[in-house]
Amino acid sequence: MNQNTIGGSAKAVGDKVQQGVVRMTGDMKNQAEDAINKAAGAAQEFVGQAKEGAQDVAKAVQQSAADVEEYIRHAIEKSPYTTAFVALCAGFMIGRMGSNHD
Repeated sequence: MNQNTIGGSAKAVGDKVQQGVVRMTGDMKNQAEDAINKAAGAAQEFVGQAKEGAQDVAKAVQQSAADVEEYIRHAIEKSPYTTAFVALCAGFMIGRMGSNHD
């Protein structure tokens, strides 16, 4: 073996090692980018689900408020004197709880 052969072989081995390192670091970079993209997609999906959940809750609260309003309206229309008496009693009780008696 002459020096050119040894040098060429060493260079070839060095090139193979360098290619392996580049391939490995490139793969690691691609894997890291893929992981980042997956995490970003999962976060975006979570935000979307949270928004949908909040919208569902808001709709449910709105519907409940409308149902309560309809019930109260019906109760007042059906028996206005009883409703006024109950409101008066409730106001009286609230007033008694808030006042200080020595």
